[in-house]
Amino acid sequence: MRHADLVEAGPGVWAAIARPDRAAVGNAAIVDLDAKTLVVDTHISPGAARELRTAAEELKGRPVSLVLNTHWHGDHVLGNGEFEDARIVATGRTRELMGSLGVQRLEAQRAAIESELPEELQRLRAAGDDEGAQLLEAYAGELATLRHRFPDEAFEDERDFGAARALTFGGGHTESDTFVLVEDAGVLIAGDLIVVGMQPWSGHGDPRSWAAILDRLLALDWDRCIPGHGPVSGREVVEPLRDYQLALAEAVESGEPEPEVPAEFREWDGAEMWQVNIEALR
Repeated sequence: MRHADLVEAGPGVWAAIARPDRAAVGNAAIVDLDAKTLVVDTHISPGAARELRTAAEELKGRPVSLVLNTHWHGDHVLGNGEFEDARIVATGRTRELMGSLGVQRLEAQRAAIESELPEELQRLRAAGDDEGAQLLEAYAGELATLRHRFPDEAFEDERDFGAARALTFGGGHTESDTFVLVEDAGVLIAGDLIVVGMQPWSGHGDPRSWAAILDRLLALDWDRCIPGHGPVSGREVVEPLRDYQLALAEAVESGEPEPEVPAEFREWDGAEMWQVNIEALR
């Protein structure tokens, strides 16, 4: 896979970890449901999604029949169209947001990639990354005509897949966030409720609600986590992210124009996100 690295997270569960400077951006996952294959999230581009689908089919020797979207953001759902034979599942609110904000955001992504493409291609080629430049050009071409494929099935609180369960505790990162628990494998597929080593985008959600959801995730039985961004990790990544959300909520509520990011988060990637989040939430 050129866009993502396939990592076994537990028995019958694989993470597709997005590579830097490639058109995957968000992580995805593959789950063996015995007679069926479930894919969780589909990356941001058709090219990355095709690679994900092929990897899933090669792992178990059968087509992907189920796809779950954890939330509405494009870096987790814009590859949906490459799973034409699968049934796509999401919460009802996620489906609504894909059809409203998701459509608007896709148009903004088109405009951004068009304006930034020459400079980004030059950067990649100057760094000797010819493959990255080729993949970016291919992504720009696909994005020009890309349309959302919306979920076929909606649920409210839980969707039982047998060997895996999709659940939602409401909204935190967005207005509706779903995670997948594969209990026998001890794996949590968290979507963007958990990101590792970086300040997360919080502007479409509620930091205090997000922190409460993270506490509830810690009450569940799992050992390994596939985050929405970052490497496969353990339970130790959850409390720092919860503390970040609580600190962010306090900063937003303080009314200070530019409150400083707490020291424990300054080494995380995305240093600019602290102020970006504050401005978006006020």
